[in-house]
Amino acid sequence: MKVNDTPLSNTAASRLGAAAHAEGQRTPRRGEVEVPGQDSVQLSALASRLAALVESESPARTERLGRLAALVSSGNYRPDAAAVAKSIVNEALISEP
Repeated sequence: MKVNDTPLSNTAASRLGAAAHAEGQRTPRRGEVEVPGQDSVQLSALASRLAALVESESPARTERLGRLAALVSSGNYRPDAAAVAKSIVNEALISEP
């Protein structure tokens, strides 16, 4: 099998590189992707509330979570499905705008 390594002089990538070079910008190397602007992260209100809860965790909550973890690990955790469903619906209704 023969592979020809001919330069791609009339492709969009080569024209973009030539334009960047003419403007004094560095062209990305092979494998690099250059993205204009800056990265940003936007967290939801729920994520902010969860972070606040984690930071303000009380010893009683830590103990309760330890007991729950032990129940789950042993296979003895049996949540009340109706209570869980009701709590999910109530939380959704409260957080609606």
